[in-house]
Amino acid sequence: DGSGDFTTLTAWRDSLPATLTEPEICQIKGTITETVSFGKITSAANYVEFRAFPGQEHTGTPGTGAQWIGGGNGRCLESGGKNFRFVNLELVSNGIEAPTAFASAASGATLLVSNCIMRAPSMTGTAALCAYGATTMSAVLENSIFISGARCMDSRNVGSMTVRNCTWWSLTDQLVVIAGPKTDFKNCYAGRVGGTQQVWSNASTPTGSHNASSDTTATARFPTSSIN
Repeated sequence: DGSGDFTTLTAWRDSLPATLTEPEICQIKGTITETVSFGKITSAANYVEFRAFPGQEHTGTPGTGAQWIGGGNGRCLESGGKNFRFVNLELVSNGIEAPTAFASAASGATLLVSNCIMRAPSMTGTAALCAYGATTMSAVLENSIFISGARCMDSRNVGSMTVRNCTWWSLTDQLVVIAGPKTDFKNCYAGRVGGTQQVWSNASTPTGSHNASSDTTATARFPTSSIN
């Protein structure tokens, strides 16, 4: 909103060293519309974190807190870098691309999405809002809401993923969640507006329990303590 140390994310990124020696945290105030590439050298200990400025955390409803809206094709964070955290933030794509790009994340990448809203209502087809394809990638998604005009999640090839207390919602008749055996879900809900595609895909073999869906696929995928 003009009151911070930087008025663009690009300027903040350019102020950082080429190789991070400590975690770098960017607090976003108000609404910013920008696409950022991030080529800095990071590590699991020296990561990059984007979070809502204190007092601007969303309330669980879109538009109630700090927003990062992607420019152009909708991307907020382009490929580049590999250790990212998103906290208390709403990430929005109004284009055909997902807000973040981790389909081919670099070897050893880590990712945390915590207490976030991620939306891409204009996505279409079989693309996934959250596509995680690196076999050595480790990710944690927790307490977050994901809304997509296409598929919501595809983690069939991820190295390790823990998902807790998340909601996935597709605005069209698509497979909602496709996940492999190294993804573990607990206390999650997945659904779509209507149609015949499966919510939890039969092609997936994730682990977990206490999950729910808008069709019968929660009990098919997670027979222990899951509901529909």
